[in-house]
Amino acid sequence: MKHWMRIAALAICLAIMAASPVFAESGSAQLPTPIDAEVIYARELTLRGVLTYTDLEGGFYSVDGWMLRGDEELEELFKANLGKVVIVTGTVDEGPSIYMVKAIIVSGFEVDPDQSLPDKPIFEVFPVPDRIAASRPAPGSIAVDGKVVEFDQGPVVSEGLLMVPLRFLAEAGGGIVEWDGANQRVTVRMHDRVVLFQIGNLEAEIVDTSMRLSVSMAKAPVLVEGRTLVSADALSILGFVETDAVEDGHGTGDLMDLTLPVPPPVEDIKSMLSGVIKEVETGDKVRILVEGGPMSSGEPSLTWVTIGPETKISIEEDGLLVDADVSALAVGQTVEVEVDGAIAMSYPALAGASSVVIKK
Repeated sequence: MKHWMRIAALAICLAIMAASPVFAESGSAQLPTPIDAEVIYARELTLRGVLTYTDLEGGFYSVDGWMLRGDEELEELFKANLGKVVIVTGTVDEGPSIYMVKAIIVSGFEVDPDQSLPDKPIFEVFPVPDRIAASRPAPGSIAVDGKVVEFDQGPVVSEGLLMVPLRFLAEAGGGIVEWDGANQRVTVRMHDRVVLFQIGNLEAEIVDTSMRLSVSMAKAPVLVEGRTLVSADALSILGFVETDAVEDGHGTGDLMDLTLPVPPPVEDIKSMLSGVIKEVETGDKVRILVEGGPMSSGEPSLTWVTIGPETKISIEEDGLLVDADVSALAVGQTVEVEVDGAIAMSYPALAGASSVVIKK
């Protein structure tokens, strides 16, 4: 923003403050009484999209609807790369703006070697609902959409904060959970979002095709008896909301009743992925790393595909399909994967498979 525009915006704010009774009493600034509610801001963002210019009130550069704010050197970079797919990092600017658009204070800028973009976002990040309270005793039981969830490691209270088992609740809500032991990171793929948690990290990340939203939790995730436990407020990041507490019917305390207010799509999102298996991971979850054709950058596409218990595996021989299981998957095979749900556009990308056909 030009200097005179900043001065004008500041003058407008000062005029509003002077006219407001909140700031007028005895000529001193009296802050309004804070309300008993928590506002969640994504402090750090990474945006990926086409760099555009809006010729409005002096003009500004933007990516994916976010106005970019930076110094003169950055503005020269914006100008030189107009129309290209770029990656921008920075923090949310929550100050007053005469443009009335969301803005990011840019700290990092680069042109993406991969200049391709999907025709439309594969999935959207839905707003995080009101936080589920984390400061509370352990409930007698937890239900998702009216069905009580069974755990092998139940919820615990640590330093006054309720910690709940992530995998059981996410899967009860229809999600897919992937554990990266090397980095102690959990990827949770819900029907409308992908969320990343890391043991010991107070920040969770909601991943979209064009940006990452960083959201704080009341307590960092921990490992208890081999299970990842997150603070109860982290369930809101996954899209859960809590109904009024009720008795669980077994005389063991209150029932924590959760639901997902955003219904799954009426039609399943399915797409096809073809390529060669480069790696096979086995264990609690089976995954294959599928290498596809080259991207616009010249690098091959890579997708980690999770094989679930419902995934149908077959071998195509002489035009006929023969039923198989995960033991048939091997490095070097050409496969055709029917992807179930959204693909998380990281690198490698993440997907779940409804079926895998091994080509002979």
